[in-house]
Amino acid sequence: MPDYNPYMLQIAQRRSSAEEALELLGYAIAVIGSCLLSRRSCSDRESIESVLRSPDSLVEENAILRRHMEALKAIAKRVNKQFFWPRLHSLLLNDMRRLGLLKTYRYSNNRLVYVSPDESGWPQKAHVEPGPALIAANRVLDRCLAETSDTVECLRLAGALALLLFLWLDGGSGSMHRVFHELFEGGDEAIEGLAKELSGKIDMEEKRARQMLQGMLEALTRAMEVVEDARRGQLREIVPAYYLPLRPRRGKGGAE
Repeated sequence: MPDYNPYMLQIAQRRSSAEEALELLGYAIAVIGSCLLSRRSCSDRESIESVLRSPDSLVEENAILRRHMEALKAIAKRVNKQFFWPRLHSLLLNDMRRLGLLKTYRYSNNRLVYVSPDESGWPQKAHVEPGPALIAANRVLDRCLAETSDTVECLRLAGALALLLFLWLDGGSGSMHRVFHELFEGGDEAIEGLAKELSGKIDMEEKRARQMLQGMLEALTRAMEVVEDARRGQLREIVPAYYLPLRPRRGKGGAE
């Protein structure tokens, strides 16, 4: 299997549950978003990896995260212990590019040139900027963290919004966007055809492709549930209804 896969969300199949994948994505949105949106020195991979590994440096500049720092540090400690960080960094950061959360550029003739997540993995000496989806998800996350003491619930919500914003905005990888849309519209029935197609494109066994696509569908399904629950609960004022895509009508008679 090649090192770079433009079609699939990697973290969805490397966590014990879809919910944990959303929490990890939300954690990255919290710390990377705070770093990128508050100081322009956080625009390269080294500084981004530093705050992922240890969010302590954000204490002085983000009063909202300061209130939740102990929970954020506990998450960082758990992830540091469970995963080999350089590998996870590569998976997570490229997932964030594919989701349109991060935009990477390389210098060419003293000019910044956008590097599409459809074309390659993380470019060498990349310049990083926040994508519109990161700004939107971070805004909701900050409001959530300001209004509740449940850090994990807010991180899960931010991760869920990132997936739904990607489905709606298509600001990242066009290749992965098509796959997510087919999963969204076809559910389990879409997996077999996609697995057969993608296994040929990325030299992957169909069984493994099915597992990865199942992980993506579970993450997307859980994301919709998380946002719907937020819309029904105390967080409804900070999650606009337009973040939720209309659920597809599947099967005979339009039954879901």
